[in-house]
Amino acid sequence: MIFMKVENGVPNGIELELGDIETPLQDLIDEQSFYLVADVTVYDEALEWIDNPSYFLNVDTVEKTFTVTPKTVEEIRSDKKEAFGVDFNADSKLGFTTNDIKMNSDLTDVLRFDGGVRLSENLGNTHMEIRDFDNVVHIVTITEAKNMVDELGANYQMLLSSKWAKSSELDEATTVTAVSAISWA
Repeated sequence: MIFMKVENGVPNGIELELGDIETPLQDLIDEQSFYLVADVTVYDEALEWIDNPSYFLNVDTVEKTFTVTPKTVEEIRSDKKEAFGVDFNADSKLGFTTNDIKMNSDLTDVLRFDGGVRLSENLGNTHMEIRDFDNVVHIVTITEAKNMVDELGANYQMLLSSKWAKSSELDEATTVTAVSAISWA
């Protein structure tokens, strides 16, 4: 819980973490004039910035309020693009099932797998061992492995195309409402 000292009826602006207690000892409140700090600011993090906290004594609680400033369309667009990048990276790591085997599916994994398939083929192998998403070993033919690489690559490209399409949608949106309505899902 956060507390603040109040001197002469005015909060001093220094927040103190006093642990996970419901209230400080009554002696601490009486002798040192510490009051519980309550953040009373209501805002939408996706659409607004907060800054410049102000503190006011309200009976037995120090109320903390922030200045709320609307974000610009450009700021919201930038935040959305950053979030979509995170979503894209997360989705590319979910794995993808090909040839009835769930495989790691981000670009690095697909390229490693492709390199392994090419190397096995260049060495004259007709089969190869692969490890799936859960690190279980499977033996597949080189032809099956090539098809798996193609499907994994197509899945990655589909995710990337979706990210680019969402980015274009965001670039074309001109209002806060339009930008806010665009989602990754």
